[in-house]
Parts: sequence; C-alpha cells; structure tokens
Amino acid sequence: VPRWQSVRGHVRDATIAPNGKRAAFEARGEILTLPREHGDVRNLSHSPGAHDRSPAWSSDGQHLAWFSDASGEYKLVVRDHRGLEEPREFDLNGGGFYHSPSWSPDDEHILFVDKTNRISYLTLESGELTVVAKVHGSLGEVRPSALWSPDSRWIAYELRNPQTIYDRIA
Repeated sequence: VPRWQSVRGHVRDATIAPNGKRAAFEARGEILTLPREHGDVRNLSHSPGAHDRSPAWSSDGQHLAWFSDASGEYKLVVRDHRGLEEPREFDLNGGGFYHSPSWSPDDEHILFVDKTNRISYLTLESGELTVVAKVHGSLGEVRPSALWSPDSRWIAYELRNPQTIYDRIA
C-alpha cells in the first residue's frame, strides 16, 4: 500500500555533485538528489520495493550511476541528474552484490567491485564488461578504493594479502 514515509534515520550513502550544487543520497532504497540551496528534491529511481544504492556522480555532474535490484538481480543504472531521460540499465554478469562505483574522468566507464572479489569496469557506449582483477580463494581481497588516472587509461587498486596483514599484527 503506497504511503508517505520519512527518510530520517534511513540515509545510507551520500555524494556531492562535482559542482557542489546538488547532493545524491540513498534513502530507504531510493536514489534522491537535493539542492544545496534552492530547488526541488528529485527521486531518480522511483522503485518502491527495490534496493537502489551506492549513487555516484559522473565527473561532469550530468549523470548518476547506482546499483538496483528492481529486476531481481543487481544491475547498474545510469540516469541524468534531472530525471528527465529514461534510465539505462546494464547487466553485470552475476557477481552478486556490487559496490564502490567510480566513473572514469572521461565519463565513458564505470568501475566497481563485486562480492566475488572481482574489480571490473563497464564501458557505457557498448555495455561491455572488462574484468581488471580477481582474487581467488584465500589469496586476499580487493579493496574498494580503486582510482582512475586523470586520462582514464589506468586504474590503481589494492589487493590485500591476508598473510601480510596478519604477519604485521602478530
């Protein structure tokens, strides 16, 4: 049954637009943008019953990307920040739970990490997925702090080795 519901205490992820004029939030499974000063609150996802999360601004501030399970499987969704264009959805080929989306500086790719310890990027024009690294078994984990080089040609990321970490602690 549709109803009004406060998002107070239910905001999880937040990110500020590159120009600082709007912020995007994940609240109660919706992706909302709010102005810094004057303007309207925009619900970009409009998907009650789905879990939309991890909003990320494009470097030009014109689009947002987030993960949505509205179809039953998580997909990457990209939409203009005004909510005027239809959202574009991209299949991510079964990595399950995804996190840490990061736009390339040229806004042509979106990098992310999944629960299988795989770091990949999606090329927006073609929808092609490229796996950058995958850690197998007990070899460690991919850290979610992957970064693009300013020219969008390189990706820096950290692979943690549990043996190294534990050796330093012991």
